Amino acid sequence: MCSRSFALYPKRRLAGNAMTKSRELAVILPVYNSERFIADSVIRLHEYLASISQNFEVVVVNDGSTDHSLDELSKLNGATCRIISSAHNQGKGGAVSLGMQQSNARCKMFLDADLPFELSIIRYARNLILDYRYHIVIGDRTLPESTYVRMVNPVRKLTYRLFPHFIRLLVTGGLFDTQCGFKAFRSDIADALFPLLTCRNFAFDVELLYIALKYNMSIRRIPVRFTSTNESTVHPFVNGLQMIRAIAGLRKHWRRGDYTSSPLTKICSTGYWQQG
Repeated sequence: MCSRSFALYPKRRLAGNAMTKSRELAVILPVYNSERFIADSVIRLHEYLASISQNFEVVVVNDGSTDHSLDELSKLNGATCRIISSAHNQGKGGAVSLGMQQSNARCKMFLDADLPFELSIIRYARNLILDYRYHIVIGDRTLPESTYVRMVNPVRKLTYRLFPHFIRLLVTGGLFDTQCGFKAFRSDIADALFPLLTCRNFAFDVELLYIALKYNMSIRRIPVRFTSTNESTVHPFVNGLQMIRAIAGLRKHWRRGDYTSSPLTKICSTGYWQQG
């Protein structure tokens, strides 16, 4: 694994974005074989973040891509975009966890590399995290104001409808959409939560929300509005079976104490009866 920093737009000075000890906002992009669009995605994301924040970074995690994704990323240069490259594919969960642990921003979020949503979701989630102090903000495609414009084949559509019901019955109670590719975290929550994860594939979303519910974290669901039509890299049956195997062991991990965390216990404790 190697880590490099590039500046975007070599002929353009990025005012107000000098390296600082702690940033306001970090967006993590997990990347696997995305050569067709990844450079455009990073540039578009950078432009949006520069319009809403003076202190941000984009953390791109190249997860062992076998195409020219890393070559495309290497064309970018500047301090507010960090490229972390893993020699081997470890899965989306592993890539996101690596990016989260490499950033010290006060609000950290991850987004699919094709930027499938209207980017205004970033500002809204940031405000919920930093101003209203929610622990986690998650996109939810089932909410009334959400729009889902991707062309979805019948098998994928059926899987999309059935899988959330299975997850709710087995694991996450009232959370309707665990697999939406947008989630934001307060920094102290992210720093304590991501090292606990055991899932490195697409099941990591379910695991992190399972842990969040067990600790009674404050979770805010928000609608998402899709704008991208790029084909998803999720394979319904293969990834579905991986998820089922992974989530079947979540309760065992909890009972064994694998998710025990003193920082999370302290952060999430209400202790209202001690306050008089």
